[in-house]
Amino acid sequence: MNNPRTEKFGDKYLSVTDYEERAYQDIEPLNRYCLGIDAYPFNEGDEFNEEQIDILNKLKSDFPQWERFFRF
Repeated sequence: MNNPRTEKFGDKYLSVTDYEERAYQDIEPLNRYCLGIDAYPFNEGDEFNEEQIDILNKLKSDFPQWERFFRF
């Protein structure tokens, strides 16, 4: 709900663009299909808390080949 490209319609948040994609299998090579992996804090205007930073750092360490794609 904190993505700037998301709008609230009634009681639901919906993407007004098609920038979000989900993959349910490995994508090789990632750089052919992905320009970046954006992460936002849970609430608009907030900053990442310590737990969220730990999760993002673990994600980066678990997938070092993707590190250049992460933006947060």
